[in-house]
Amino acid sequence: MPSIRRSLIVYFLGLLGLGFGFVAAITAQITDRTLRARDAAAAEAIDLRAEERIKDERDKLDKDLLAQARTVTRVMHTNSIARTDAELRRYQTSMLFLPVGVGGGGAFNSTVWAAGTYPSRRSLFGPVSWAVARDFFTTMQLTDVSPLPPDDDEHGFEFVQLNLPHGKVWRSPGMGAVVLPFDPKPLDEGPIVDWRFDDVTLAGDVAARRVVMKTPLPMSWWSRIGRPGGGGRPPFASPLPPPPSEPDGGPKMYIHLARPKTDLDARLAAIHAAAHREKTDLALQTQAQQADLRVWLAVIGGAAFVGTLVGGSVLIGRGLTPIRHLSHAVSQVSEKDFRLPVEPADLSWELLPIHARLTHTLDELRRAFVREKQAVADISHELRTPVASLLATLDVALRKPRSADQYRATLEDCRGIGKALGVLVERVMTLARLDADADQIAPEPTDAAGLAAGCAAIIKPLAESQGLTLSADVSPAEVVTDPHKLREVLMNLLHNAVEYNRPGGTVKLTVRTPPAGGAEIEVRDTGIGMTAETRERIFERFYRADASRHAAGVHAGLGLAIVKGYLDRLGGSVAVDSTPGEGSTFRVTLPATPVGA
Repeated sequence: MPSIRRSLIVYFLGLLGLGFGFVAAITAQITDRTLRARDAAAAEAIDLRAEERIKDERDKLDKDLLAQARTVTRVMHTNSIARTDAELRRYQTSMLFLPVGVGGGGAFNSTVWAAGTYPSRRSLFGPVSWAVARDFFTTMQLTDVSPLPPDDDEHGFEFVQLNLPHGKVWRSPGMGAVVLPFDPKPLDEGPIVDWRFDDVTLAGDVAARRVVMKTPLPMSWWSRIGRPGGGGRPPFASPLPPPPSEPDGGPKMYIHLARPKTDLDARLAAIHAAAHREKTDLALQTQAQQADLRVWLAVIGGAAFVGTLVGGSVLIGRGLTPIRHLSHAVSQVSEKDFRLPVEPADLSWELLPIHARLTHTLDELRRAFVREKQAVADISHELRTPVASLLATLDVALRKPRSADQYRATLEDCRGIGKALGVLVERVMTLARLDADADQIAPEPTDAAGLAAGCAAIIKPLAESQGLTLSADVSPAEVVTDPHKLREVLMNLLHNAVEYNRPGGTVKLTVRTPPAGGAEIEVRDTGIGMTAETRERIFERFYRADASRHAAGVHAGLGLAIVKGYLDRLGGSVAVDSTPGEGSTFRVTLPATPVGA
């Protein structure tokens, strides 16, 4: 037999396991979503920081290039003044060695220039000699601007290109044979001083970052390089007239500074690698946190199970205390005391129905024991009276010699007493068979109306002998039942109706078929009637409604008990309507077929 405590613990552990598993699954899912959201936000933040650092590195490179371009521009404008006498002599000397046919003036040119006269360039120099002078001063100016060594990695001045008017391009030695492409139109549409950045390719397919700065051409530079086909003055003349006007606001020069992106790419790669490491570390950290969460859930679940197993056993034991009290109270019930020695207030409300059912059952048992005792007493009484009567009759007959007629009369009396004893014993045996469920029924198609009419015909002489009127109103009613037991039921009911009636009363037997089928039989009398208490007990064995009508045989109080037992076996029922002083009506209902047939 399973233990209630063990069963409750198992059920509770199972319920706890299901609940904890559900909570653990939901917790793990929510935690996983939260960690994924956190990882996504952290990864996005890492990417944003990396992008900001990349942008800062690129901006730093652009700022350095722009600062260098501004420095070059400032130096050029600062140094754009008339050169010293040494420079003048160098320039004159270069002019003296120009071929006359090419320079357009020979020694005369130098004499005129030295004398301070300023003939026009067209009259003193040819186009070739002027171009040589222009290249000389351009190179000299850029040499002053670029004082840093060509291998300076910090500033990268070795990658410089200068675009001058008339398509003149000057490149630093580090440029080699590479000429950086250039379209001045986007810059020309902007302010006077403007710049833009782009990416270019240097010699050896080296990627580089370039800045192109637009700046007005210094006036001294304009006087040096002149304009082909136009008037101008030598670079050392002072003061100088303004350069000829141009539609876009004057001549401009474009300064190109380029720096290889090797270092920038390395730094950007390092930034990307650092971001990748951070995200990898974040993923590993998340995995570790998830593993820790699973471990903690397992530990908490195990602790909960152990605590439930230990604490639940104690708590459930305390909770079962009322059951132990009830069990102890039931154990104190005996055949001498059927009272349940425990009050409902001492029990939990779950046990109140059990207490009520036990109390009712014990009351039934007490009444059954009382009935059994009363039955034994009644049987003893019922047997003692006819036996005493039999013995008394025999004793009287034996006191003196009797005649044959007297002995015959005595034997007749003894025979009647014996028949009454036989009926009583037969009824007791019938009840015993009903109790033992040994009295089998033999159902067969039966005409309930004809059977009832036959019973009425048997009882009618007895009713008339007592001044009663018995009538029968029967309608066809076919049922499948045991006719012998149904006859016993009707004979008992008719006999009681005659026995407990008043002189001049009536007994009416009615048989009809109800709408649901089967048969309904009523036995109505105008007898003494019954109280409510009597109606509740008339089907008890050896109970007689009128104790003054005590007699042996059929008046032993077993007839209605047999009626109730037979009808229960046949699947029928019996009901009583009675009013004291007015009579009683017994209503028997039979199904068309017995239950279970």
